[in-house]
This record gives sequence, structure tokens and C-alpha cells, in this order.
Amino acid sequence: MTCRECREKWSALLDSELTFSEIKAVWEHIRECPDCCKYCCELTCLDAMVKRLSVPVASETLWQRLCEKLPASRTKRLPLEKWTIPQPTLSRMGRM
Repeated sequence: MTCRECREKWSALLDSELTFSEIKAVWEHIRECPDCCKYCCELTCLDAMVKRLSVPVASETLWQRLCEKLPASRTKRLPLEKWTIPQPTLSRMGRM
């Protein structure tokens, strides 16, 4: 595995998106490459810090101000049928 491949896969590893063999290959590379080891440690720390951040909640007055600034046509809701998937399509999806 190249350094580039290792660094590209590290984020996926943190998100539990790699197969066992991919994880093994990344760790084998990290054991042998001090630069990638440092990079992955830094990325892991950054990932942990980001996960600890709280998600800001918009106040009701902010939502009201935003809605007032949107054009009237943007605030209309789509009819329910625009959001539903026709039954035959769902049936075909189940057979995939």
C-alpha cells in the first residue's frame, strides 16, 4: 500500500467503512511508515475533537427571519404525491 492509499483510507477506517482486509493493510502500512503514522494520529485526534463539538441549534426567531426572506414560491410545500415512490417501483427495488 502506498502512503497516498493509506491516507485516503484512514478517514474511511475512522468511519468503520473498510473491510477487515483493508483495515489490516492500512495498519501494516502505518507500522512501517512513520509519516503515515503521524498523519493518521493527527487525523484521529481531529476526528475525535470534531465529534465532541456540539451542534448549534437555530432559534425559532432565526427560522422566522429566514422564512421571511425566502421568496413566497419557495415556502410552498410540494404535494405529498411528489414525495412518494410509486408502488411498482418499490416492488422492483425489493427484487434487486
